[in-house]
Amino acid sequence: MMLLTIYLLLSVLAECQGFTSPLSCRSPASFGKKYSTSALSLSSAAGGNEHKENAYWTSLTSPFPPETPSGLRGEAIIRALQSGRTVVFQPPHNLSFVVRGKGAEHFLNQKLSQRISLSNASFHRAAILNRKGHVLDIVGVASVNATYAVVFPTHLNLQEHWGPTIFPLDQVTVEASPSSVQCISLFSSRHWHIQKVWERSLRHDKQPSRLSRTKTEYFHQTSQQSSSSSPQVLLTTPGSIWWPSHTVAASYTMLVSSSEPLQKCLFLDDSVASSNNNSPMWLGEREYQALRIVSGQPSFVASVTFPAATVLEWELSPLVDFEKGCYLGQERVAAQSGNPLPQSLYQIEFLEEENNDFVSLQRWPTGNDTVYVLGTNEELTAGKIVEMAEPASQGTPAMLGLAMVKRANSLLRRMEQLELDVPRPQTNDDSLVESSSGTRDKLDGLEVIVNGELIGRLKTLPFKRLGQDKFLIDDTEQAPDEAVVEMEKSEAVDARKETEEMNSSESMPSPTANVDSQAERERKEAKMELLRQRAEEALARRQQKKSTAT
Repeated sequence: MMLLTIYLLLSVLAECQGFTSPLSCRSPASFGKKYSTSALSLSSAAGGNEHKENAYWTSLTSPFPPETPSGLRGEAIIRALQSGRTVVFQPPHNLSFVVRGKGAEHFLNQKLSQRISLSNASFHRAAILNRKGHVLDIVGVASVNATYAVVFPTHLNLQEHWGPTIFPLDQVTVEASPSSVQCISLFSSRHWHIQKVWERSLRHDKQPSRLSRTKTEYFHQTSQQSSSSSPQVLLTTPGSIWWPSHTVAASYTMLVSSSEPLQKCLFLDDSVASSNNNSPMWLGEREYQALRIVSGQPSFVASVTFPAATVLEWELSPLVDFEKGCYLGQERVAAQSGNPLPQSLYQIEFLEEENNDFVSLQRWPTGNDTVYVLGTNEELTAGKIVEMAEPASQGTPAMLGLAMVKRANSLLRRMEQLELDVPRPQTNDDSLVESSSGTRDKLDGLEVIVNGELIGRLKTLPFKRLGQDKFLIDDTEQAPDEAVVEMEKSEAVDARKETEEMNSSESMPSPTANVDSQAERERKEAKMELLRQRAEEALARRQQKKSTAT
């Protein structure tokens, strides 16, 4: 009894000193507050040992101070995109490979799930499969000309992976880009935001003043540029593999030649806290990994054990050309197309208000944990967790992850036998996305339980929930250039003439658009304030329940 009394007194003292859940640090004053390391520790209150998952997240790079709560970090990135800023992400390993030769197009079409045409200077997203149709990696292909392409994988070393399968008759070579060539991706809610960054910081002499929205552009370095110490952009292509195309309205991948790390020589005057919409924000690996899961895209790194699944089961059907044949894994994809899939990818969400404090959990959910249907006494297995994002990293007090879930019909049939209610559509005012008016997924909103204590819900992936022409992160700001369809001229057209035509058909926002944008920002700030108030009220109710229970 004495030990229990001491424990309760220490708990009350800790809460009075501000040692609350890091997911609840969402008051307006928290944006400017300095947090201590102990106050933000995501360690287990029961055992006193730091969660190993927290050690993983803190080991990743981030532009934010180490003591910044994950909730504020995620909210800052999302609000930056919604306010019109451009986000810059540099992959940690800078993997890019050059595929060249007369047989380059034929070779790529044998290896990739998407039809690749190198005659058009464009960007393609595709998947690399094994013979069983299981996904090994996703790649972006920037075609420069009929015999030259740059391939961007997320983790595979293509020189080692494809090298042993290349024969002299293939008439193709696969080479790693020089060590001085670095890759970056730029994202924004509108194309013209990235255009500003291009004009102000990235564009050099003999490069077009306008970024092409449809074509890959390759710039040969002169001898003077090669000897220069300043960064030189070698390639720009409209598209990226780092985030799905439905996440933001505009994205570009660029190859930059630089002897210095790009974060040390690009956008030096910019900072995370800057409110200038023309100022790009660097995205660390810590933030990228979290927002990748928010956008519903799995990672296929070799260090993580993922379930063997096909490109359709991973919900990556946009990366497949179903009319194309003769590529590795095509037989399995063709057999599954048009038939019910044995498993599919879903998001899984654990709201803090529906659970005990996350900080007091004995163990956080992690990859390969079994997901059970709630109310079945862990007898009905729904699937397995694939990976989890950092808690609250999407800007709301919740844990979000990806899960591979069994076929809906078999689960619902078993639930009817157990006399359980079928899932109903859930609405969440704090959600970043809107519900689509299309047919609802049968398992959307299904209540599940993990580790015997954590209650959550399944959610369909964002690209299924979004309506037509909607994006996961969208500022809803309309600019004149968004209503104009850019007409690209053929490669034979003079570059200066093409630039003049593009300038005449695409312009920056008018003063009226700026006024509308300001009103929209004020509306969003008011909404964020309302969300903070709701979070504080939820925290107060939870603390009241605790005090009543004790």
